Amino acid sequence: PLGTPVLDLLEYCHTDLENASKLIVGGPMMGKALWKDRAPVTKGTSAVLAFDRRSSKKADESPCIRCGRCIAACPMHLMPRELFRAYMKGDLEKCRALYATSCVECGSCSYSCPAKLDLTQAIAAAKQQLRAKRPPSAPAVATEGGKENSSCTGNAPEIKEKEELADKKS
Repeated sequence: PLGTPVLDLLEYCHTDLENASKLIVGGPMMGKALWKDRAPVTKGTSAVLAFDRRSSKKADESPCIRCGRCIAACPMHLMPRELFRAYMKGDLEKCRALYATSCVECGSCSYSCPAKLDLTQAIAAAKQQLRAKRPPSAPAVATEGGKENSSCTGNAPEIKEKEELADKKS
């Protein structure tokens, strides 16, 4: 039931909590790490995953080999490799220009990366920093010519072209 502590749920399922070193709420790709096992089950809780130390060990990162798998995997047609590089250099303006805020944080880029780079985590951090820098009165969606453009996603210029054609027709 809603409000049940995650710890009680795991005990009910006979989970070996002595060896559980990492808890994730949500799922293996988009789930969020749980810092307290007393957190409640909410209506958004779709899964609770418990990992032992061996399973939760992070793979060693290696340099990007520019294979492009992250770009091919991105459902928003972003360039995760470039966003990662810009964020690591501290270039938030480039992150903004590469549409970091359009990332849905699905984890596909990180999952497909043979270098095991934490692309999703870096892009999420860039998004958070970009939101923190935005003045409170600024819109959350991209704007063009003073008009909101809520369908602005990633590197999809065809959307912009379709909107421009629609504007000319009306």
